[in-house]
Amino acid sequence: MKDSKRRFLTAVVCILTFAAVFAFNIKTVTAEEDETQQETTETAAEEEGGEPETTSETTSDEDGTEPETTLKDPEPDGKKTAELTIDNMNCYEGMEKTYSQGYMPKIENQTAQLVVPVLCNETLKNERLTVHLNLGNSSDIPFVYRNYEKTVFLEQHSVNDESGTVQAYVARFDLELKDDRYNGNYPVELTVTAWDCNGNKIEKTITIYIAVTDGRNRDAEPFTLPEPETSPSFAPKIIIEDYEFSKEQIVPGDEVDVTIRLKNTGVLGIRNLTVAFGVPAQYFILLSKTDRIWLDAIPAGETKEVTFTCEARTDAPWGQYDLKLNYDYADSKGSTYAGEGTVKLMVGQVVRLEFDELNIASSMRVGDVVQARLHVMNLGKGTVFNIRARIEADGISPEETLFIGNLDAGKTAEGTVKVQASGLVQGTSVYGKTQGIVTILYEDASGKEYEETLDFFTTITSPFSGQEIAEEDEPGQWWVIIAVIAAVLCVFTGTWIVQRQKEKRWRK
Repeated sequence: MKDSKRRFLTAVVCILTFAAVFAFNIKTVTAEEDETQQETTETAAEEEGGEPETTSETTSDEDGTEPETTLKDPEPDGKKTAELTIDNMNCYEGMEKTYSQGYMPKIENQTAQLVVPVLCNETLKNERLTVHLNLGNSSDIPFVYRNYEKTVFLEQHSVNDESGTVQAYVARFDLELKDDRYNGNYPVELTVTAWDCNGNKIEKTITIYIAVTDGRNRDAEPFTLPEPETSPSFAPKIIIEDYEFSKEQIVPGDEVDVTIRLKNTGVLGIRNLTVAFGVPAQYFILLSKTDRIWLDAIPAGETKEVTFTCEARTDAPWGQYDLKLNYDYADSKGSTYAGEGTVKLMVGQVVRLEFDELNIASSMRVGDVVQARLHVMNLGKGTVFNIRARIEADGISPEETLFIGNLDAGKTAEGTVKVQASGLVQGTSVYGKTQGIVTILYEDASGKEYEETLDFFTTITSPFSGQEIAEEDEPGQWWVIIAVIAAVLCVFTGTWIVQRQKEKRWRK
């Protein structure tokens, strides 16, 4: 009985312990679910209008409105973006102050001299950039309107009265001013364009103000232009008198210097001549550091030279190309003019033909007529014209010239001609080995003729060579075969007769 009560009490204690543990676990799980639900609610609130503490910037308006929150975009790791900036800390040649000190372009001799030093925190493609100057479309601007654009290369420049040097892209513009200009501060917009080493385009727009102080005030009396001269005046005219290239023949891939002689054909001298040089960008590369050259003056009737360097691209097709020149200048009275000219440049063809050896019989009997073959491949980039070959050798006479014709780039062709063997003229025998020459002629697209030669060898033999041996050998071979057959038959017949006689004796 006692044992039964003890077991009963033990079972009750175990059940109560298990129930307590189970209730504790349920409470713990419920608390964790409540915390999770609270965090989810807070996260949703943040997404609907919350303010993350670590990635936000707060600004407040002066009128007391509610502050705005701007999320910061994370910066990409390990990548540095190329940026173009104005060097505002250094004073370059032609500047009286740095940009940070309030630099203003200097005005003298009816010209505003603008200096723009540009820095980049990364290496640019070909270490160059392009600066385009936009003066605006208003008729009220004080500048003589032109299309200003320059290609600027990275160079070492002296700064701060030559107390130091800086590597920078420095663009300089001379802006001619109108005679009837008004005083004031005028904005000039510069667009700087470049490409980084990965081929990404970089562009920055900069606005610089130019102060004009030597003009008229807007509230002054209207400006009256002087009366035109009654006597006729002839404007000076610039022409291209002549030009030359550093190479006589220019082919794709060649670098060439173009020297141009400009002549002032007028009766007045000219000054401030700017010559701009342009090449067809698809097939040429301008190698000069700038596409513009400035000349101080050309007296009336005199000539001056300018030189530019360019390179014909390797894929430039043969033909004639126009290289453009544009120039603007002023005469001795201050009147401005513009003009243009053209230089003709001929790009030749790179001819690359490859020939196999002449395919001809190694031995020919006198009187034989055989075919001679010549195989050719065009490894160049243009068509080759009128390919033909002359075959010459002692003891061989071709019926005509071997003609292949025109062959396009990357193609192959073969030409044939009949040749007849005759006796050798040179030497003591009419038969023997002879050496010949194949002269190959062809032309490029411009009509220029090329010539190549190939050697070949063959042997001239007697017209009866090979026949006499055949006539003597064939009968001899048949008689031997017949004799062998007859001997075999004799042996067989004799053996059979002897065997028969032995059989007869045995029977007896």
